[in-house]
Amino acid sequence: MSWPKHEVQTPPYYLHSEGKGIDIDKWSIIVTEGPILSSNEIESWQSQLALKLPTMAFGQNTLSFHYNRERKFYFSTFDALQTVSHCSSWLRVKPAALWENRQANVDLFDANYDWTFSTTYGGTWLMQGEETPLSATESCLDWSLLRREDIPLLFFKELTLYEDELDDQGISSLSVRLRVMSSFFYVLCRFWLRVDDVHFRLYDTRIYHQWNSNVVMKEYSEQEASFQQVSEMGVDSRWFTNSDFMQKVLPLTKKTATRYYLTP
Repeated sequence: MSWPKHEVQTPPYYLHSEGKGIDIDKWSIIVTEGPILSSNEIESWQSQLALKLPTMAFGQNTLSFHYNRERKFYFSTFDALQTVSHCSSWLRVKPAALWENRQANVDLFDANYDWTFSTTYGGTWLMQGEETPLSATESCLDWSLLRREDIPLLFFKELTLYEDELDDQGISSLSVRLRVMSSFFYVLCRFWLRVDDVHFRLYDTRIYHQWNSNVVMKEYSEQEASFQQVSEMGVDSRWFTNSDFMQKVLPLTKKTATRYYLTP
């Protein structure tokens, strides 16, 4: 997709106090943050979700996008956990026998869930969109604009929604990064899974909107490979904990784009 040349023009904006968000070009972007769930909150969430929670679930961390005072999409830990499968994952940690013994010692409903907490969650969307498949080389995002270093950064936020160290056998995490620039906003919602000596998985949702346009673009991709596959690529193991680096090397298995239209 080709994009027109763009001159940077900053619309009027207002920064909320204490990093709680920004108002700009008919948008109000609102951030809430808080600690991990308390024991009482964990018990309540597990009952509602019928799901054993990750060791760190940040229930108060949200990122909401309002257009003309109407909420259009948002990111929520609870909503994300609702998408975790209640079927056990086919993946097994390296010391599988120890893991199976551990599973035998927990309640039945605890065993009936995806212990990797894998999710394709890319926000809760309150408007309809048109989805199309993309090839590995296609993108709905204006990368020439996204990569420019001369565009002023007005607001930045990174939130962890949940994280689990998989009994010291790797990492499972869901996070959201936001950049509000003088000419656009850009969001990366990333699920990152590393099961040590077994598997890598990366599910990315990227959201892009240019000021004064009536379109919000969402691009979703899935990448994954076994440890053996990555090792055979010659990737240095020191990069295995870096999701940004691994995004550059993991094979792409799926890619789609969704276009959302804003009404005046």
